[in-house]
Amino acid sequence: MSPEVASVIVAAISALLGWSFGRRSEQAAKQQYELDAISFAGSWYSDLRSWASEAILLLSEAAERCESSDPTNCQKDEALMCCRYRLSALIDRGRFFLPNRMHENYGIHKPEAYRGVRHPALDYLVGAYQIIADEAVAVEEFGFKSRRRALVELKRQFVSAIQVVIDPRHHAQEISRLVEDSRRENLEQASSIE
Repeated sequence: MSPEVASVIVAAISALLGWSFGRRSEQAAKQQYELDAISFAGSWYSDLRSWASEAILLLSEAAERCESSDPTNCQKDEALMCCRYRLSALIDRGRFFLPNRMHENYGIHKPEAYRGVRHPALDYLVGAYQIIADEAVAVEEFGFKSRRRALVELKRQFVSAIQVVIDPRHHAQEISRLVEDSRRENLEQASSIE
């Protein structure tokens, strides 16, 4: 075989191997990107659930404290004031997960995070903040007999709004499917070994 022919064959093999390795590298990068996206989404959902759980706990605490506090002295009730401060922080933290919509149309004079229309889930927390501050808001604006009843209902509405975002029914179906697929694979592997 002449050196020129051998050189062409080596070049062709090198090109083919380079293409093959490049293709594998591209597929590996794509798989890594998909894994990173799944990991990011899982982290985001976990953080959202954690934040929402904290808000639910706080709403429950506030509802119980409202029942035992003097409605005329809410501003002096230190425990309820603490609930208000924590709720205010939760509302702002919630903007990281549930940003305002239509931010280019409404409130353009406000700071960026506050422009637009608030997500309904945050509206329930803002309503709770107002009710903790003044029982009259619960009675006059929201039509409830007491602050406690108003807070319990706002908590229920908040949970429902978050459930729409998190979609736990879909996740439960996906987990069931993954468990079933895993069980099926294990059975197939066990039967192939026998």
